[in-house]
Amino acid sequence: MSISRRSRTLAAVGATAVLAFVAAGPASAADHDRMPLSQENPAPVGAAEQYQRNLADGKLDPDFLKDIQAKEAEEHRLGIDKQDLKKNPDGIFVLTQKQTKSGETGYVPATSNGKALAQAYPCLSGYTCLFYNSNQNGARFRMGWEAKPYDIPKYAGYNFYGGGSGEGVSVKNHAASINNQGPATYGTFFNSKYQGKRDWTSYGVARNLNLTKNNNASGRQL
Repeated sequence: MSISRRSRTLAAVGATAVLAFVAAGPASAADHDRMPLSQENPAPVGAAEQYQRNLADGKLDPDFLKDIQAKEAEEHRLGIDKQDLKKNPDGIFVLTQKQTKSGETGYVPATSNGKALAQAYPCLSGYTCLFYNSNQNGARFRMGWEAKPYDIPKYAGYNFYGGGSGEGVSVKNHAASINNQGPATYGTFFNSKYQGKRDWTSYGVARNLNLTKNNNASGRQL
């Protein structure tokens, strides 16, 4: 998708997205391009109910906990945790353009010297992309346009694809980073049905997940 099309897309929805973002969080309109690092559940639930939610979402499964530990060890072995990327003080990646093999132009994190991160798949305009690994590494899962829907109350049943680490693994509880080139702020939620803690990522922003890193059970646009 061309840069001009991306500009038209963002221009068409920009005002609406900004107003929605202001209504939903503590940031002002002037801050709409900054990432809201996290917003806690506005209506916390009791410990017993939260336990049942976590149990239903597989977060207490010993095999799942072992998988996450193994994944973190793999990222360290691959050097992902040492990648030299440009970030602003809020942890947002500085993005640069990169073409896909089919010639479409997308966006990936830039290294400290301004070059595109070689391992990262370009997230195209109109899509919200989740990645199995931190720093936009590994297999991906795209939402928007002709891909999967933006709003998914349960990530169970959806898998990462496109090659690389994590291909074929469930998106549920396994996403580590996000690149949101979709038309609105996107939320990833700790529990299914948009419940629990959540990370909001503004449109045009890419970063590692925080409260929902490897603990994402659902997601939707703001």
